[in-house]
Amino acid sequence: MLDSAIGDARSVNVIIGAGFTGSALTIQLLRQLRHGSHILLVGAPGSIGRGLAYGTRVEQHLLNVRANRMSILSDDSDHFVNWLAAAEEGFPLEGAADSYAKRLVYGRYIRETARAGDREKTRSCRV
Repeated sequence: MLDSAIGDARSVNVIIGAGFTGSALTIQLLRQLRHGSHILLVGAPGSIGRGLAYGTRVEQHLLNVRANRMSILSDDSDHFVNWLAAAEEGFPLEGAADSYAKRLVYGRYIRETARAGDREKTRSCRV
């Protein structure tokens, strides 16, 4: 049923909530939607990817799962580790997979991944 709903080039997909779940769904839809489809992600300004779980500003709040298990892309298990090594200045790639990243950094990863997916499909989707 989802395939037929997102296959229509005129489809408008509305996602309520821009926290982790809404942003994760947006990322997956951006990878699957056909040309001409639209996404409307509804949420508080600045909340994309953050939500309650990853919206903390406390540096000591860490993920409770190692970085190598936190990729948002199921077909690229190293996506988060590679992003982390590139995005966090001074963060060594060696050992990154076994690290516990900061929650606020993971929220930024989700937000930037959603925005990158939007840029890749600028002619087919609007977020």
